[in-house]
Amino acid sequence: MTKNTNASHVVFTAPLQVEILDRNIQRDLAPNEIMVRTTRTLISTGTELTVLRGKHTPGSVWHKLFEYPWDAGYCNVGIVLEVGSAVTEFRKGDRVSSTGPHATVFIISENDALLINDGVSDDEAAFATIAQIVMQGIRLADIKLGENSVVCGLGLLGQFTVGLARHVGAWPVIGVDLEEFRREKALHMGASIVAGPNEMSGIIAKSTNDRMADVVFEVTGSPQVIPTALEWVRRLGRFVMVSSPSGPTTVDFHDQVNAKGTVIIGAHNYTHASVPNEYNRWTRKVDTQYYLQLVEAGLFTAQKLITHRFSWDDAPKAYEQLLNDRSSTLGVILEWN
Repeated sequence: MTKNTNASHVVFTAPLQVEILDRNIQRDLAPNEIMVRTTRTLISTGTELTVLRGKHTPGSVWHKLFEYPWDAGYCNVGIVLEVGSAVTEFRKGDRVSSTGPHATVFIISENDALLINDGVSDDEAAFATIAQIVMQGIRLADIKLGENSVVCGLGLLGQFTVGLARHVGAWPVIGVDLEEFRREKALHMGASIVAGPNEMSGIIAKSTNDRMADVVFEVTGSPQVIPTALEWVRRLGRFVMVSSPSGPTTVDFHDQVNAKGTVIIGAHNYTHASVPNEYNRWTRKVDTQYYLQLVEAGLFTAQKLITHRFSWDDAPKAYEQLLNDRSSTLGVILEWN
């Protein structure tokens, strides 16, 4: 058991305010908890930047859940320092992927961590939570072999959506983003066609013999984009919300949904099965484990998405980079060695 352990945390203390705060962990581990020393974290460019900007609609889920100060981060790789008395999956010295924060040391439930095999690098393992989020959208989309998919928004979640849609048999996979840099990355992740939003309707029509898209994934997080992306869905097609938009949107439900029979699917990460069962064994933990297996087998790589690295104590500069340079910034790693 452990007491009086010092830890440094990356904390959003107010909108657009990032600080490194030192804290003291002054409690023993619960029986099912582990203490972890961080070696690598990935900044989630969607959730974290939305929280950092702080422009949440009053009364919304965003407003209720993300109050300041907020401990940033949930894509963590580290080394187990100690284990609780009932922990059976981990031992001191194990390398683990978890939903832990951007912090030098933290305590987490063993259920929120996974052992990393030697065949998976720290860099690849840092993307595990991002993969877990996207896998829920891919599964709920229920893509059949040869169905075409459009991925609207090519940030980290969008890049994973492109790669995993190809993995399950989507073709063609069409990527949409304003930035040429992100479109080029999507080609390396498996997209067959990429373009900006203004060209997209014609490109989809040409690629599908005017049928339009079987599945459209919304991954921008922008409420303003949703009505346009809905227009790309074919009759009886699916529209999958992988992103978590902040703020209301205006949709003509008759013309864009009812008249076409569009199926709208909410694919938030926390709609995963809570426990594995005969009908759905794909919990968040199982999906995370599957991502690590894909990486180890050489069937998926996220390494190419890393564009910047910062020492953890330069975290404020890392967020400044993400906020101010969307055109050349994608995967930002914080190194804690």
